[in-house]
Amino acid sequence: MSPSRRLLLLLFVVCAGTAAAQPSYDLTVRGATLQDALAEVVRLTGIELVYPSDLAPEQRVFCAHRAGSVETLLQCILDGTGLDYVRSSTGAYVLIEAVVAEPLPGRLAGRVVDAETGEPLPFAHVLLTDASTATAADTDGLFAFADLRPGRYQVVATHVAYRASAPRPVWIEPGTAERLEIALDGRGAEAEPVVVDGLAQRLPSALLGLGAAEPAEATPYATASADVMAGARRVLGVSATPALADLHVQGGSPTEHVVRLDGVPVRDPVVLGRHLGAFSPLALGRMTVQKAGFGTAAGSQLTGAVDFAHRLGSDRSGAEVLLDPVGVNVRLSGPLGARGGQAMAAVRHSAWSAVEDPGVRRLLDAWGRADPVFTGLWLERPVSADALAPALYRPDVSFTDLHAAARFRPSPYATLHASAYYARNQVDADRTATLASTGEPDRLLAFRDAYDWLNGTGQVRYRHLVGARGVVGVQARAAHHDSGYAYRFGQAERSGTPGEDAALLGRIGDGRGGDAAHALTELALDADGTFSLEPGTDLTAGLGVEYARARFRAGHDFIAPLALDAAAWSLTGRLDGQATLGLRTVLEGGVRLTFLPARQTLYAEPRAAVRYDGAAPFGAYALRLAGGLYRQFVSGFAFRNPGPAAVAPEVLFWLPTTSEAPPRALHLAADALVMPGMRWTLRAEAFARWESRLLALDAPALQGPGPVRDVATAVAPASGRTLGAGLRLEYEGDRVRSSASYSAEHARRTVPGRYDGRRVATPWTVPHRLGLDADVRLGRGLGVRGSGQALLGRSWGYRGAYYDYLPAASGLVAEEFRDTLGAPEQDRLPAALRLDLGVYLARRVGPAWVRLDLGLLDALDGGDVYDWSRSTLGAGGVPVERGVPGRRWSAQLRVQF
Repeated sequence: MSPSRRLLLLLFVVCAGTAAAQPSYDLTVRGATLQDALAEVVRLTGIELVYPSDLAPEQRVFCAHRAGSVETLLQCILDGTGLDYVRSSTGAYVLIEAVVAEPLPGRLAGRVVDAETGEPLPFAHVLLTDASTATAADTDGLFAFADLRPGRYQVVATHVAYRASAPRPVWIEPGTAERLEIALDGRGAEAEPVVVDGLAQRLPSALLGLGAAEPAEATPYATASADVMAGARRVLGVSATPALADLHVQGGSPTEHVVRLDGVPVRDPVVLGRHLGAFSPLALGRMTVQKAGFGTAAGSQLTGAVDFAHRLGSDRSGAEVLLDPVGVNVRLSGPLGARGGQAMAAVRHSAWSAVEDPGVRRLLDAWGRADPVFTGLWLERPVSADALAPALYRPDVSFTDLHAAARFRPSPYATLHASAYYARNQVDADRTATLASTGEPDRLLAFRDAYDWLNGTGQVRYRHLVGARGVVGVQARAAHHDSGYAYRFGQAERSGTPGEDAALLGRIGDGRGGDAAHALTELALDADGTFSLEPGTDLTAGLGVEYARARFRAGHDFIAPLALDAAAWSLTGRLDGQATLGLRTVLEGGVRLTFLPARQTLYAEPRAAVRYDGAAPFGAYALRLAGGLYRQFVSGFAFRNPGPAAVAPEVLFWLPTTSEAPPRALHLAADALVMPGMRWTLRAEAFARWESRLLALDAPALQGPGPVRDVATAVAPASGRTLGAGLRLEYEGDRVRSSASYSAEHARRTVPGRYDGRRVATPWTVPHRLGLDADVRLGRGLGVRGSGQALLGRSWGYRGAYYDYLPAASGLVAEEFRDTLGAPEQDRLPAALRLDLGVYLARRVGPAWVRLDLGLLDALDGGDVYDWSRSTLGAGGVPVERGVPGRRWSAQLRVQF
């Protein structure tokens, strides 16, 4: 052996005894070749060792052992070399190739649920910290990991508005499938959970591009129970107009996103101020908003989606009652079956016949006062606002909605969910006014407005965990929307006799007027499956068929009779993939395909996103960049009401795509989350939409001489672009939860037949929005809340019907006023400022939990301006503000058994 090799191989043998039966040896090898190490073992022990030279490659060996036998010395030297030994019948040791079988992979699957109610948490994020991989649960909280190497893992689950689970150890055995259920504790507010991976805090980037809130905590002030959808206002990038509270997702119109209940579209979910809403607040359990850059699973919409889910019961029966000046809400819930199923039923009914809510009455009064411009058009002579004096006023409000939902578990990892919803709403207003005339007897004017709408949905959804590799599901759903609007106008000479106002209202059915009616039916069947190909790689595929039938009728003196019918089938498919690159980066990509038989065309919507989770000296952070192509195959339109005393300023209706190509938009979105500490969260977002094709009503075309029955005549293409950005800072302490937000929007669109084809600001755009929210828990169930909001830079100040119908009016409308309507972006409304304050007290009284909320709404008594009317359609007219009710009190009592 050369001197250099002897320096690398230091062999010390100390014989402790001469026990011939069990000799022991001490051995230390540091970097010698395998051949040299084996030669020294032979020299030391005297054994016979047989091996071919090609089984002993020139690899280095490191080994240290004391008082070991021949076998332990050989095992020590051969460890990691790919060699093993056997002993022949003659006593010789023979080296052979080690046969190492790859261990069978294991699988992991399970469910993520609410710790209190047991309800599944859709789209929860599940992370295997030891495997550097993650996945997302499906709509029923089911998740799966396939082809995991056997061993011990740490499992962590997160969901928006819930606390992250503590790391949970699980052992994966070779060739077996492990299943577990992870329960998360609710936080009850919009917040981003923190994932602890054993090394550092992390923010799951899968939650970027989403916003969520629990309806029970949706509004930071005491208010009427109907305002469930106001929870969306707490989501960055979502706004609502001061009066209607119709939602706008990142600068889009109310018809460019979809509102869904358990995955079923609910069209025109009217919210009248903060008084009348679409859903019973006791029925809903969760709200999620999909924003710019959303994936293929959220569907085909131009701006996003607002998803509501029914709140099912826990493992015990219960009842809730909610009372407020608007209505009565009752909810019953309880277990169903022996496998942990739940069921609930909720009903809401108006209390107007017993108690007229002052806020609703004041709102209807402010909105329904006779507009002097359209009153003058009906009378065919100029009318001044000073000459109109309100007289008799009789509003009527009624609503009823029913919710029912149940969830069965045929097996531990299969779910059957069924739900139904029915709502009927009606708002009527009868009123009279005196029109003073110079040199003529006063005129008695009578107005009647009636708006009613109906929504009904039903769905059945089945989800099943297929082994531990994937989840498959199918859903059948149906939705129907029916709405109608009618107004009448009558007049007579005022005689001064008692009861003449009521008598004229009794004859108003024979007067002039207009109406609109809309019906939409949607049916669909969808199937999908998500499969884990390997750790960190998921594939989702889906197929569906949809049918939509819509009818819209409208007529009044300012347009030609309008009658539109459209029915269309569509076949949809989608394919998505997700790859996790370590613990920090996730790539997502997919395409949604829609085939329209009516056009014999296949439309593709490719979408992609990249997410990154990181840590820096300033705290944990998460980033997301997403974009893609988005289309809309059921388009919505706003038909503005020209009634002199309009209860509803516009009526929305929807039509499926038939002869026209569907609208399309390109999205680019960037989102970031930063958590400097455990109590602070900063969210930032920016987005851009290029709306290369939009569809809008062509108001000038509707004012032609003949009836309009062709969709292509009533609807015309438009285009636009929308840019926006926002910041939201949140703090959550032991007793204080607060947030501050700012967002900016810039939206420009063309309007068919108007403004010389140039792009103008959209009527719903809020260029600058500020928000402040705070909730302070004082202890012993007592707390105070506050919410402030400022809307700056709104344009299109006049009533919407002015822009649609007055430019075509001739003779009666002053020319300078018609010119003003040609630049709606210059008709800027004053800033809308609002401050709401509230105090709440919660106590357990015997077997019941009781909560009382008292609120002072619009504490500044600003009386936000919704829009303007005109003092007269003749020369010298000035804007007249039409606002929403100012300061008012609100009370709410909730009892839960």
